[in-house]
Amino acid sequence: MGEEATVQSWLARALQGDVLAVQKLILIHHQRLRAISERRLSPELRAKIEPEDILQLVYVDVVRNIRTFQDHGGDSFYQWMVQVLESKLADVHRHYHAAVRDVRREIRPPRSQSGYQSLAAQAALDSQTPSRIAAREETEALLLAALAGLSDDHRRVLELRCLNGLPLARVAELMERSEPAVQMLLLRAIRHLRDALQHLSRLANPA
Repeated sequence: MGEEATVQSWLARALQGDVLAVQKLILIHHQRLRAISERRLSPELRAKIEPEDILQLVYVDVVRNIRTFQDHGGDSFYQWMVQVLESKLADVHRHYHAAVRDVRREIRPPRSQSGYQSLAAQAALDSQTPSRIAAREETEALLLAALAGLSDDHRRVLELRCLNGLPLARVAELMERSEPAVQMLLLRAIRHLRDALQHLSRLANPA
């Protein structure tokens, strides 16, 4: 089966609600989308937000709204993802310029550049995830695709605690849960993320 036919096969499965198929399509197009995100972020915004953060928003929307995609053949799925990316970039630019005009509003501080790498390492700890996902570019793509497939609560607790580095007490306050409940939620989220990384790694690197 040719590459185009393979992509169409994944797309057909994705349109039936197969999240793993959507994640496979994300992996296929990640590098091109990342390049667009890097080009479109101004130097001022790059000090506030990383391309990975934009792409995470895009991929969550893609997973949520895959059934709204209209397949016109060719590169239409990629072009649809580009439209979602352009919309997210426009939102971020509007928010940034509004924050500049209103000093009472702030764009959140940038995450550590190693935040996604650290989360991937934590999720892979003591697991059977192949060591080849250690390559930075592949790890980023796998992690963002895996995060997009998690539940909202699991994704949010990972973002607040692991990516933004907030204290457990603050995460509990924001999520309106007790600290023990947040700790249990975090453990479950890491376990689900680990499972997703394993599946996606095998998908991206078939034997």
